Amino acid sequence: MNNNQELLKQYLTHLVRDNGYSPHTVRLYRVAIEKFLTFLGSKDLLKIKPSTLCAYREHVADRDSISFRTKNLELAPVRSFIAYLNTKGANLSYRECLAGFRDRNGGKELKLPTKEQLNTFLAPTDDPALDCLITLLYASGLRIAEALGLEVGQVQARFSISGKGGKPRLVMCDPNTLSLVRALEKDRAGKLFPLTARSVQRKFSVRAQATKTDITPHTLRHLFATTMLEVGTDLRTLQ
Repeated sequence: MNNNQELLKQYLTHLVRDNGYSPHTVRLYRVAIEKFLTFLGSKDLLKIKPSTLCAYREHVADRDSISFRTKNLELAPVRSFIAYLNTKGANLSYRECLAGFRDRNGGKELKLPTKEQLNTFLAPTDDPALDCLITLLYASGLRIAEALGLEVGQVQARFSISGKGGKPRLVMCDPNTLSLVRALEKDRAGKLFPLTARSVQRKFSVRAQATKTDITPHTLRHLFATTMLEVGTDLRTLQ
């Protein structure tokens, strides 16, 4: 067994032992990552350059026989695998080179911001309500309609919402985001964000232009899902 295969074995053990993944999910991850290792050939996984990762993404993109959703499901385990290696001392840059695809608007790719662009977009402004909304969308994975439906006092460290199709869904909120929500709620009642979806889209567009990004509410939701996959969240949990 070469070193790349040994690293894969350690990662799959981590998914079962530390994350409690189901055999089905582990099998999906193993198959996707083995395709990646086959692409690498004899290259040492711990020494690969970003250009190699970009080449692999292009390799997946060129597979016309599979959908963009399937392509994303092939890239996500690879990102998660590399993120795991980085926690063990590797220093592999991968986020931009292994960015996901989308199947909307004629199959256009979803353009993800760099870390610097995202931080600029998330930076506080003179619009605390929008700042709070943006941070909450990014930190929780809420859909814009779900966020606009929130009432004052509803957001907690763990709270339930009525998700897509009316199905209940558990949402978690980190302490920093929760503190922003509490500050916005002070001396208020009713809707947490008394805004319309159209007004939010306009506000996002203005901020995107000011920060020279293409970030939308959908982008933030995608980034949330990507981050959760990279830190080892089970695929079925996200779905």
